[in-house]
Amino acid sequence: MKQGRILGGRKTVPELIRENRDAYIAGLRSADRAYEGGQYDITELAAYLEGLLKVQVEETIRQPAP
Repeated sequence: MKQGRILGGRKTVPELIRENRDAYIAGLRSADRAYEGGQYDITELAAYLEGLLKVQVEETIRQPAP
């Protein structure tokens, strides 16, 4: 974003989430359970999103420059 453009990659994080919604929903539910217990814990959701971001960045690195 600092470069004034969107991160490249064949698929974006939202597209990758749509391909594996079950893991995304599980991460959200885990965060909800923690919150209901008086905790703020998004560890599972953050790990899932981190993995998707890695996929997008790795695809960006492998793409030839325009």
